[in-house]
Order: sequence, then C-alpha cells, then structure tokens
Amino acid sequence: MSDMNITQQIEVALKKQGNPINGKDSEDDSLQYPSITEWKRSIGMLGEEHDTTTTSVSASKSRQQWYKTGLGYWDDEETCPATVDGMLGGFARISKCDLKGSAKFITHIKSNIRPSLKLTSDENGDVPTCACECGAGIGRVSKGLLLPLGISQCDLIEPSPRLISSA
Repeated sequence: MSDMNITQQIEVALKKQGNPINGKDSEDDSLQYPSITEWKRSIGMLGEEHDTTTTSVSASKSRQQWYKTGLGYWDDEETCPATVDGMLGGFARISKCDLKGSAKFITHIKSNIRPSLKLTSDENGDVPTCACECGAGIGRVSKGLLLPLGISQCDLIEPSPRLISSA
C-alpha cells in the first residue's frame, strides 16, 4: 500500500466523521490546502499524475529533498538555535504547558486505556523502564516529561549532530 493511499484513507475517514483536514501554509497565509494530498502535491512530494499504487522516481527524489530541507532547517543555528525557544520555533513560553498536557495525556492512557503500562522501575518489579524520543532535538521531552514520569532511561534519536550534542 503506497503512502498516498494511506493518506487518502485517513482523509476519507476524517471527512466521514465531519473532521476534514485543510489548512493554511505556516509562512504564507495566502496558500491554502483543501487536503493533505494537495499539500503534498504542492511541495513536490506527489506528481500531478501520481499513481496511488506505486511511488515514482520523481516522487522519491521529492521526498528526499523534503527531508533534506527539513534537516537543513533543524541543523542551522540561524533558523533553529539549540534552545527550548529554538525547538519550539520561538514559543518557549508554551513548553511548560505542552509538557504538562503531555503528562496528563500519558496519565490518562495509563489509568484508562492501558493500566498495565509500567513507567517506573518500582511499577516494573525493579526492572528499569526505557523510552525512546525520536526527533529529540535537545532532549526537551525526555528531560521535561519522560524522566519526571519515572522512566529510567531515555534514548534520544536525532539526525542533527548539533542539536543532539546540546542535549
């Protein structure tokens, strides 16, 4: 199943629930997208004639360029300082609220959906617990959420050597 097909399935399911996805570009309010598919097409991730059962070479190259551009943003001190403010795009003031909301969400999951979830080594029969923060940046989520919840060890995955060295 191709990435496009999954995207379309999500769009259809959300639309049926009365939650269609659409939005504006974060840097240019004049750019509006009626769907995820159209946004992907606009940034070159999909060709106009995109076949939903195969991924073309040009789409693959576009996807590689998209990730390369993203890494360039995160790995550039000018666009993204290795600080909480840099990680949150200039919105460091929301970090505490963000982490508090995430902790509340994990607590809800643990209490109501997966009571067997063991966060601390005490809950886990003195066996250390582990978590992995992907796209870790400077480790804001591990430091402010996962470790305070009692996770014994957090492994950080981050493609930017500059950011991970600041963790």
